[in-house]
Amino acid sequence: MYCPRCSATNNPDQKFCRQCGLPFAAIHVALNGDYDAAIDKMKKGESALSGGVLTLCIFIAVAIASALLSSFIDHTPNYVTALINIVLGLVFGLPSIFIGLRRIRNSKSLLEHPDATARLQPEGPAMQLPKAPITGRSISDPQFRDSVTEHTTLELEPPEQVR
Repeated sequence: MYCPRCSATNNPDQKFCRQCGLPFAAIHVALNGDYDAAIDKMKKGESALSGGVLTLCIFIAVAIASALLSSFIDHTPNYVTALINIVLGLVFGLPSIFIGLRRIRNSKSLLEHPDATARLQPEGPAMQLPKAPITGRSISDPQFRDSVTEHTTLELEPPEQVR
């Protein structure tokens, strides 16, 4: 396998390039066709996580606001409504947070799958190509000829002046 950054040859089971250190996890996922699924899971996980955190923050803000308003109106804080709002925030927010974290963890494990390199290995024996004959110029013709374009500019005439 060739590194896309530095073009060094690497074994398919390597996790990093031996020359430049580029991680190959995303490359293995892209070769297997799992990249789009991993990105979709990552986006869904991020949206679920942010929705859960936002829900929890809104219910906590409502709980604090209800406790403060009841203390200003009645001069005694009403902790029951604040507690109910916090419990509702935990009931609706925490599952969404846990689902989001699980989706993100699953997508990261898909992107960094340890068996991805095993799926890249060919199942049968590798086909060997025949060796190409050496066709260098020094072997076939020890006398180096001049280039086709050598000295052609010396014989050019200057262009005529336009009047």
